[in-house]
Amino acid sequence: MTTTTPTTALRQNLPDTTARAHTMTGERRMRNLQECVEQVLRDDVPSDLIETGVWRGGACIFMRGLLAAYGEADRTVWVADSFSGLPAPDPRYAADAGDRAAVDDYRAVHGIREQLVDIDWTGVYWRRDGAAVRSS
Repeated sequence: MTTTTPTTALRQNLPDTTARAHTMTGERRMRNLQECVEQVLRDDVPSDLIETGVWRGGACIFMRGLLAAYGEADRTVWVADSFSGLPAPDPRYAADAGDRAAVDDYRAVHGIREQLVDIDWTGVYWRRDGAAVRSS
């Protein structure tokens, strides 16, 4: 098997699927994941963490490591995967068309109006204003 070394830009933005990789998550998304977990810890948001679609579990291993580094022992990192990939798109559902309709529909149903923040060309997140914060 021949392996090639990905360029810096590729590694930052796209999955790194080398034979030894623990995640397909690119460097930029891993940095974003770290920032999100640290924000949850700073704001003392009562929550566990989850990785969905785990491949080899690199993001959940990273989240466990972050919690350990910050001395957080009361949070669980959940791992979920179908182990069979995604189902084929269903033409009965507009959200399966590959556009952002599913995100927009979810936000509308749940009254979420906060700004979307781009992570990279495939992902966004938003932070709910007035989110519950743990009391000390």
